[in-house]
Parts: sequence; structure tokens; C-alpha cells
Amino acid sequence: MDYDHLASLVGRDLTAYLTRRIPELVGPVYAVTLYVEDYYGVGIATEAEFQRRASAPYYQQVPEVLHGPAGLRWRSGEWDIPADPFLTEETEEALAPLTRPMRDVELDVPDELVCAALHRYEEVAHRALERATPLPMLPSSALVWVELADSDEAVPRTESMLRTNPTDRLRETFPEWRRLAEILPAVRADPDRVREIRERVDSGAEVRRDQPSPDELTALLRSCGLGPGIVLTDDHDELYRVLKLANRLS
Repeated sequence: MDYDHLASLVGRDLTAYLTRRIPELVGPVYAVTLYVEDYYGVGIATEAEFQRRASAPYYQQVPEVLHGPAGLRWRSGEWDIPADPFLTEETEEALAPLTRPMRDVELDVPDELVCAALHRYEEVAHRALERATPLPMLPSSALVWVELADSDEAVPRTESMLRTNPTDRLRETFPEWRRLAEILPAVRADPDRVREIRERVDSGAEVRRDQPSPDELTALLRSCGLGPGIVLTDDHDELYRVLKLANRLS
């Protein structure tokens, strides 16, 4: 299977769709996603819609859940266009060997083969977006990435962004990762802070979603879509993944 040929077809259709659709929207576009499930869709975010949603009183109390990596600004399900289909019939037919195992329940395809097909489908999406960027109809500051249906979280989202956006732009957009790379290892190495956080977690004294963060660490964790468990975890793979990402954007 020629992934690059499939990616070129998807990239062609994506560019044509955005060229046609973006002029119809109100407000500058600041982000575009290529959404992947058992189909491809386009997500488009505009400043006008973001400002409307951000005006809710809740966000005035908890600003770190507004602009940070896990914030409202980057959650494509909240956008003007969350996942609009855009492929031509020609491209759908070319992709059929990948999509059929995911869509046709009558085939009774084993789960591992469905997962393998989805993984290849995701890779085509990444290659398509890598080939298509920079998208000429977008502002130079706009971010683009592949959004996986089951990974609407800050860590996999930012990892995907790194494939299709300049690293310096991501550092400027998300300074929270750099600060997390500094503060998280220091807190984990401080027995008093670890004990304090463990006692807070054990007592169930969580900060409510509508409450301001009591300290910088809590604000950073919320901004990055992480809980206090990352301070206490013995899961070295999880910790390594978070710190690897944070250090890359430092």
C-alpha cells in the first residue's frame, strides 16, 4: 500500500476544502485539525467563536483551563466546525482497504486487525498534513495537527502538533510545558511536597473545576490536563512521556 500516494490524495482534498470553506467563516482561523476516527474530518477554530465561549463566567475564575495545552481553546469538539467530512469519492475509494475493516461490522474482523488498520489510517493522516503544511489559506500563526478520536488530551495532542508545527511556535504558544519541566522534577524530589500532595489526594480534597488553583503546580497540572497523580506516580513510562514532551518544549 502506497501511503504517500494516499497522503497526497487526502492532502489535496483537505487543501481544496479549506480554500472553499475558510472564507465563509467569521473571524480569523487560529487552528485546524485533521480528525481521525473511521473517517477523516476537518476541525476549524476561529477567534470569534473562541472569544464567545471564553466569555462564560467560569473561565474568568479559572484562566488556566482556557488557553493552556488542555484548555478550551484547543479542544476541537468545542469549535465552530469539529469534524466536517471532506474527502472526494476518488479518495474514499483509494482508502477503502483501510476503512473497510473499521466500518463493516459484518466482516467480523478481529480487534487486532481493526487496530492495525486504524494505526495505518492515522499514519496516512499524519503524512497528509505534513505534506500539505504550511496551508496557504491560514494565518502563519495558526496551528494544525492530527486529532485522534480517543486521544483528546493535552499530551497526545501536543505530540501530534510537534509533527506539523515549528517547535518554536509551540514553545511560544504553550510556555506551560517549559515551566512544568522545571517544577515537576523539583516537586517529586521534595519529600515534604510529595507528602503534602499525597495527603491532599488521600483526603479527597480536590480543587473543584470552577475554583481557582491554590498554587502554581496545581495551575500547571490543570493547564496541561494532568492531575496530582503525576507527582506521585510510580508509572515511569507515563512520567517519562510527560517529561520528554515538557523538556522538548523547554
